Amino acid sequence: MKLARKVLSTVLMIGMLLSNMVVPVSFAVAATNDSGAGGGGGNSETVTSVVYAVYAPSDITFAPGRNATELNFNWYSNSNSPNNATVQVAKKADMTGTDFPANKATVYTGSVSPAVTGFLSNKVTVTNLLESTQYVYRVGDGSDADWSPVYNFTTHQTDSFSFLSVGDPQIGASGSVTSDTNGWKDTMSKAFAQNPDVSFLAALGDQINDNTDESEYTGFFAPPELQSLPVSTLIGNHENGAPNYTYHFNPPNLSSQYGITANTSSDYYYTYGKTLFMVLNTNNPSGAEHSAFMDQAIAATPNATWKVVMFHQDIYGSADHALDTAIVNLRQALFPVFDKDKIDLVLDGHDHCFTRSYQMLGDQAQKDQNVDADGAVLNPTGTLYMTLNSGSGSKYYDLQPTPETYSAVRKQIYVPTFSKITETPNSLNISTYRTDTMAMTDTYTLKKLGSQPTLDLSQLTLTANGANLATDNPSSNVKLSLAAQNSQSATVDLTGAYVIYKTDKPDNLSIAADGTVTVKQKPALDTTAKVWAEVYNGSTFVSSNQVDINVTNPYGLAVVTLAADGSTLSTDTTGASIKLNLTGKDTLNANMDLSSATVNYKTDNDGVLTISSDGTVTVQTKPAHSVIVNISADVSVNGKTVTSNTVPVTVGPTTVTGISISDARSQGATTVPVTVSGVVSASKN
Repeated sequence: MKLARKVLSTVLMIGMLLSNMVVPVSFAVAATNDSGAGGGGGNSETVTSVVYAVYAPSDITFAPGRNATELNFNWYSNSNSPNNATVQVAKKADMTGTDFPANKATVYTGSVSPAVTGFLSNKVTVTNLLESTQYVYRVGDGSDADWSPVYNFTTHQTDSFSFLSVGDPQIGASGSVTSDTNGWKDTMSKAFAQNPDVSFLAALGDQINDNTDESEYTGFFAPPELQSLPVSTLIGNHENGAPNYTYHFNPPNLSSQYGITANTSSDYYYTYGKTLFMVLNTNNPSGAEHSAFMDQAIAATPNATWKVVMFHQDIYGSADHALDTAIVNLRQALFPVFDKDKIDLVLDGHDHCFTRSYQMLGDQAQKDQNVDADGAVLNPTGTLYMTLNSGSGSKYYDLQPTPETYSAVRKQIYVPTFSKITETPNSLNISTYRTDTMAMTDTYTLKKLGSQPTLDLSQLTLTANGANLATDNPSSNVKLSLAAQNSQSATVDLTGAYVIYKTDKPDNLSIAADGTVTVKQKPALDTTAKVWAEVYNGSTFVSSNQVDINVTNPYGLAVVTLAADGSTLSTDTTGASIKLNLTGKDTLNANMDLSSATVNYKTDNDGVLTISSDGTVTVQTKPAHSVIVNISADVSVNGKTVTSNTVPVTVGPTTVTGISISDARSQGATTVPVTVSGVVSASKN
């Protein structure tokens, strides 16, 4: 019953052609479960549709056009409509009340082609749009009587802009189209309410679950925000293999050669301002084809400042698909292409989790990047890969147990998320939000500094107005000053230059953009940190001399080390014990006498051990089976308390069914092997 909603609408319309009625109709449609591309089967649920007497436009959407002056519209109409596709667009300022200003509207016409049974696919391109302008529009068949309701959209400036992006709405994946649609509507409502000025939405494939299920497409188009916001989509594995995707979407610059898969679509690109967006159909895994397509797109947009690639199958993910052979092969096919073309950002989905890679080059993490005081990566080396989680909450995958070498951040919060990408001429920020609290879960910024004039920098001299920072004084700070000379020994004015300050103790010091140094996190021991400045000369960073800054604590106990003369306590031996030993260091890293210290020993398993004041450990209560008890100590000297490290002690029989406790520990067991009803088992907690 995949077409039940639309087909039943058509049948009822035929019976009402002479009527002037608008009738709500309920009927059952199939809700599918995930079974890969084109999965089927599922539960039946009720969906309400509206049947129009004559002309019934539905699933109205529009995508970014070739550039920011164009939009590509697409919608379904019933097969009884005249064979014309028409969009009227007018400035919202020309609208009076609810009446569409037809006399001031621009009329655009396009193509009509057969879609699913009983429906036509309408495609129209709107051109010559102005920046920062509010518009109203309606779609129809060109006749005076047959129009959709009036909708609106707003264009935005293109030198600096933002857009939203989501992974895998996959309507129908949970088994309930209604539930997934509601989750998707909730995400769009909250995302758009928080970010009303975004320029468009980029959905990263698997908009639906079953490639021919029209009820799922209707669910994807259900959020009312999507009738006022351009939507850039791409082909996921769940759309692939059926023509329904092409019936519903109208992408610009669609390739007739590259990235093609049967019955579906291909690669395409568009620009917004000075950003080039290249959208790949990676159901076609040919790196050579995608490379040829990208060569054409880049050649056509030589002035692009940022290059963004979007496709569905994640090649640097962290969940179920991360180790798939097809994904590993796709990575090997694509990363050399992205390296060659110096792609700034890759956005993908598929893995139903969140992953932010390190900057990647040659399939290797590029961790040594220049970072400014705000954490932005300056003139980054390599490409950033972002895998976005589900935008509807229809399905999540668990993370792989072992973190990947390429993953800087990997998360599975089991909550729908969306990302906001903000671009300026020299910066690109990606911030991700969870929809239950709208809290930010991750943020990352790239900055390009190539627009700065070239500076002749021969020598940079860094000085400080002090050499000490006291951790017990919140106002304690050191101010850095930077001077520069050129190759002619003349002073260089650094006003407007990009200056960053660095330290070898980033966990302990914070350095503001104006050179003010403060304590970020108190070190256990007094320490000396080195700080220096780096200045961008128009092509690279030039480093200054290093300055030492001493970070000092109030004198006292700083570090306590706990040790033991044994690691096991046998319950087979009466009076068995081990002896603990404590040593201390003061803030100057000198040995400290602990003979008068107050010591409180602690364990993580109450009642098993007794620890006397002199550090003797004995068994208090014999455990039912061998266990590991962790011991630590709180040590106080002159009112200052420091917690020691933890020492593990195994408590149990010396030998169980031929394996010793020490052997069991060496094999990695934290619960020592025991025999129960003749079965030996060892496990990790």
